[in-house]
Amino acid sequence: MRIVHVATLISPHGEYGGPVRVACRQVEELRHRGHQAILTGSHKGFQAATGPQEFDGAPVRLFRAYNPLPTLGFATTIAPGLFAWFLRNRKNFDVVHIHLARDLVTLPIAWLCAMFRIPYVLQTHGMIVPSPRLLARILDAIAVKRVLHSAKAILHLRPVEADEIEAVAGRSLPTVQVPNGLPTPPSVPAPQPEHPAVLFLARLHPRKQPMAFVEAARQLHAHHPEVDFTLLGPDEGEGDRVTQAIATTPLSGRLQWNGPVEPTAVTEAISKCSVFVLPSRNEPFPMSVLEAMACGRPVVINHDCGLAPLVQEYGAGIVCDRSGPELAEAVDQLLKDADRRDRMGRAGQRLIREELSIRRVGDVLDQIYSKGVGDSTPRGTASDKGKPPACES
Repeated sequence: MRIVHVATLISPHGEYGGPVRVACRQVEELRHRGHQAILTGSHKGFQAATGPQEFDGAPVRLFRAYNPLPTLGFATTIAPGLFAWFLRNRKNFDVVHIHLARDLVTLPIAWLCAMFRIPYVLQTHGMIVPSPRLLARILDAIAVKRVLHSAKAILHLRPVEADEIEAVAGRSLPTVQVPNGLPTPPSVPAPQPEHPAVLFLARLHPRKQPMAFVEAARQLHAHHPEVDFTLLGPDEGEGDRVTQAIATTPLSGRLQWNGPVEPTAVTEAISKCSVFVLPSRNEPFPMSVLEAMACGRPVVINHDCGLAPLVQEYGAGIVCDRSGPELAEAVDQLLKDADRRDRMGRAGQRLIREELSIRRVGDVLDQIYSKGVGDSTPRGTASDKGKPPACES
């Protein structure tokens, strides 16, 4: 099949976070299965006007992003070149997989698919939920409900997300629960770092709770003065608070925020830590936690994280409250016990292999796409397998 994935924004430092990582892994897996798959969307931060031809293992076709109202975040990002390209090539796609948000990149593409009756699948990543905000309600009335109603399938991470999507749509929808997935990890964890380290890797957004990590580091430093506490990720509103906290309590240089990290460097960054911490609120299915478990690192996450039941079932980490004392206690337990860290790391790798492999995700996507396209004949040929769709510039 000729499959196009659409994501809002792709950038060198991964500001858009998990949805792009998910899309890249899915496109990569689809190509391994012989499909002609490509990822498209807007881009910023690359030197070339057209961006790269490949990003994080997936072939891409990108278009320059513009944001006339950056104070509204990603919602007002637009990519006029993408719409023109999509219209020229709309007959070349068997199915379009849209990583949907209330923004002016993915939502118009979904609307075009509905208008031209192109089979499309939506994946919302927890981003389409009922909202009291006026802009969200306007978008819902104008476009979101229409594209939800016309989708062949809507992929969600948790049952509660399906309920939220249907609340926005105002009716039942063809929802399918599909987890995020990763390639099968090695049979043994990456070697433990010589120097103990605790890592927070996420956008510095209030929902990610970077200040909870900083507070835990403050509490732990007296008992673990040799441990490095590092935050990695772009500023999404909490950067000033984190910077100020580090300046007022430097912890002898053991607490640092080192800015964003390129997606291709995520695995290396995680492999250098002893414990991975993500104290975020209501996190649906964080890719960074999956990647930490795939590396064989114990994770510390909050009770309301979508991965909490699996982490507890497999013993892949500690599930706690994100408040300073309980979070600090969980990290303290792991720093004191190297054997426990090793056991949890191996358990996390087993969890990925048995529950969250990208192969299992690929099996589900194959079924969804085939059902969505129906009996129509895919436009690719045997010699095209694994290639991106042949599209006009």
